Amino acid sequence: MLRKLALVLLLFLFQHGLATEPNTIIATITGFNSPSYIAITPNNLYAYVTDTGSNSVLVIDTNPLSPSFNTLVSAPALFSAFDNPVGIATNPNGASAYVCSANNNSVLVIDTDPLSPTFNMLISAPGLNGVFNIPNSIAITPDGAQAYVTNAGNNNVSVIDLDPLSPTYNTVLNTPGLDGILINPFQIAITASGDYAYVTNLNGTVSVIDTNPTSPTYNTLLSAPGLTAVTAQPEGLAITPNSFFVYVTDGAGDDVVVIDSNPLSPTFNTVLSTPNLDSGFNAPNGAAVTPDGNYAYISNFLGSNVNVIDTNPLSATYNTILSTPGLDVDFFRPISVTAAPNGQYVYVPDGAFNIVNVIYTGIIDAPTSFAGCKLANIFLSQTEFANHLTWVAPTTGNPPVTYSIYSNAGLTDLVASVPATVLQYDVQSINPKLTYTYYIVSVDSSGNTSSPAIAVVSANC
Repeated sequence: MLRKLALVLLLFLFQHGLATEPNTIIATITGFNSPSYIAITPNNLYAYVTDTGSNSVLVIDTNPLSPSFNTLVSAPALFSAFDNPVGIATNPNGASAYVCSANNNSVLVIDTDPLSPTFNMLISAPGLNGVFNIPNSIAITPDGAQAYVTNAGNNNVSVIDLDPLSPTYNTVLNTPGLDGILINPFQIAITASGDYAYVTNLNGTVSVIDTNPTSPTYNTLLSAPGLTAVTAQPEGLAITPNSFFVYVTDGAGDDVVVIDSNPLSPTFNTVLSTPNLDSGFNAPNGAAVTPDGNYAYISNFLGSNVNVIDTNPLSATYNTILSTPGLDVDFFRPISVTAAPNGQYVYVPDGAFNIVNVIYTGIIDAPTSFAGCKLANIFLSQTEFANHLTWVAPTTGNPPVTYSIYSNAGLTDLVASVPATVLQYDVQSINPKLTYTYYIVSVDSSGNTSSPAIAVVSANC
């Protein structure tokens, strides 16, 4: 079924001319009045946009297979239901979205489950009404158990219990270790590991909160002297999927800094040297890393453009700004950037033009779980050995049309080209006493290839 959907999506992309122009704007969505931040449901079906001009949350159909793809969905219950809505986050379970309503010091909850009778309506959460102090940013832990909310009014962080089975569900927990610990907090993000939350403070620092429930310092601010003078004005931040790096935009210094967020690293919670990111931006504000961890998209408020950073540590252009002429136009005052869970699109709200631009990334990912074993084919007169290779189709990025298998790291010795509908291949007539290494890449309809996945074959099946 997943392969069928992938092929349908591929046909859609081909018919609409989207597969040939990576890093270009493929849709401009209108109907907003100062859009600011976006959160997309984990199933990639809907994007929820906070619209400060109308005090609403507007909903975009983000399902590429839908006939109304990249158009607004009617959600009258969310129109004018907020008071200066800003930060927003969707629950990993896909059932709800939490919205910071800054002017009435509340966090409102939206039902985002399409099968629910109250879909796209507000859920009653009286414990979250009027208990914050200018809430401006929110992040939810990967397990969906808690939400962390920055309060610009009193420089602290509130923690919401999101466990429906808890007696304190949808109320603010008592966390004295997070009271009054920040200075002008702007944005918050949580690592995919769920262990740390990073907060940008407009005074030039980045704060780190221990969000691991099993830690003795749970829900307290950690000592991070290497982050006390990060940038002139840190604003947006995005964390790589492996939780190892945090990309922080400097709205006043026109640069992007990278924080080492790997707790096993000797430079944990310090700013890394990235000279190629010290210039080339213009009041950068938003940041988003694609689900494959290979690219960061940066919105430039005064530059009226979006930059793309190579964030793949194995790349020759690691931590440099890539050339993307298709993103140097059609923006005026981009506010933020959000990458879709499928990795194919990036959504950019533009508060001056009152639009949301949609960027097609053109990303194609390698297959996963690439492995192999030696298979003995027994015939009447002889036994022939083969290397039996298997893999799993990528779940993010542009769907492949074929897989190419190579026998060398330089990807010049082609072993086979396999249709995307096939997820295995037998390399015949091999020596059972030798160890073999294979490299597989995904290939899309335009001939673009992914980075390789590697399989070493030494054991028998």
